[in-house]
Amino acid sequence: MDKLKNKARIAKLKMTGVKGWIRRHLAFTIVLAVVLIAFIGSLIFTATFYRDKAAPGVTVADAKIGGQTREQIIDTIDNLVGNMQLSLTYGGKSATASATDLGINIDAAKIADEAVQTGRQNPFAIILDRRHFDLTGSYDQAKVNAFVSENFPELSTDSKDAQVVYDSNQNKFVVQPGAIGKSVKLDILYAQVEKLLSSPKLTNYEIAVNDDNPTVSDQSAQAVADHVNSVLAQTIQVINNGRVLWTLDPWDIASWVSFSANPDTSSYDINYDQNKIKDFVNGTVAAQLTNKPVNQKAITNASGTVLKVVSAGRNGQVASNVDSITSQIYDMLVNNQGGQVEMITKDAPYGTDATVSADGRWIEYNISTYTVTLYEGTNAVWSTNQTSNGKASTPTITGLYSVWRKTYNQCMPNPPSPEPLCNIHYVTYWEKSGYAFHEAWWMTYAAGNVRAGISHGCVNMFQADAKRVYDFASIGTPVWVHY
Repeated sequence: MDKLKNKARIAKLKMTGVKGWIRRHLAFTIVLAVVLIAFIGSLIFTATFYRDKAAPGVTVADAKIGGQTREQIIDTIDNLVGNMQLSLTYGGKSATASATDLGINIDAAKIADEAVQTGRQNPFAIILDRRHFDLTGSYDQAKVNAFVSENFPELSTDSKDAQVVYDSNQNKFVVQPGAIGKSVKLDILYAQVEKLLSSPKLTNYEIAVNDDNPTVSDQSAQAVADHVNSVLAQTIQVINNGRVLWTLDPWDIASWVSFSANPDTSSYDINYDQNKIKDFVNGTVAAQLTNKPVNQKAITNASGTVLKVVSAGRNGQVASNVDSITSQIYDMLVNNQGGQVEMITKDAPYGTDATVSADGRWIEYNISTYTVTLYEGTNAVWSTNQTSNGKASTPTITGLYSVWRKTYNQCMPNPPSPEPLCNIHYVTYWEKSGYAFHEAWWMTYAAGNVRAGISHGCVNMFQADAKRVYDFASIGTPVWVHY
């Protein structure tokens, strides 16, 4: 009996333990086991499936990329970039810029690599990850500017300062009006481009512009013109021993004036060129002296020794206080004053205006005697008077010249005949409009063709004589032609 009781007690204890509980709640246990297995399986699946993909809740620029591989994420980003458009409008005009037009550069590979890393966390973190990636990148401001300039050129105009210019017809300075320029407010435009990176879509933007005022306004320029015109109206004279050599004309002064824009005063600074004033005093004014030196004209050799004086010079007087006159005139202009300035003179010798013969050779032609003479230094080495020269209607010109061209044989014009004269040998040009020593085979036809005025201005010679001149002369050899 006791054994039966013990067995009953033991059976009762077994029913009250874990196994007993399971036996009593078998259905619930099975459901719980299934749930645990499913949960663990889902964690294993999630950890495995998202290992090389973005976590389920991850986005890039508001686009869902959860579950996408690296390559798929790059494609998504490329599509987003392709959708980037900025529609610019101004004054009823519009133009739409793409990401390429704006020089937008997105490192899709870098973003994709970071996004894929989210799928390599523990399963719980993967499921809860709601990370967002912006389209971080760059854009090219130069390309943005170029797109605007190409499509809206009217927004890239420079302001123009009012100009003060001299009107020679009125003998005064007048104002050429300035102009307001336009430029795009670039900082605002760049901000619009940057917005495309966080929201890649079509964005509309009305271009904001600056009105760029000129540095010098019309009013400021007019004040400058009025001041300079009052300077032009002053009477400034240069005198010598009571004689007025020159009264400065408005156009004299106008040629010395220049203007420089001054951003500090928004006007023009007035400048007078002292070097130009000095040159004017030295040249134009000093030339009015009645007893100024006159240089001799001469043929010299390379060392400067005079071989022949073509026209005499004379001593005279020159200004001795040019620097002082320049300073006085400058001060009068700056201070808007008139007055007289005394030119003081001093004795001065004449100089030489030389035509240089490097080898000491030169040629003389006397029109009156029809004589060509060849010189070496001061020695005549050959001469002939068997020449002809220009007729009355086309005379041989006079002066001091140099040989500039030689040609052995050529045709020459023979107006009024349309046919040129050919087979003319040993042509030595001494003046660039066409005057020359040359052979004239027609001189042999009649005695009246020698020592006569028959040419168009050239010096006609027999062939042997023309060759003598041709062989003697070099390029640069001086030629003195006179009566």
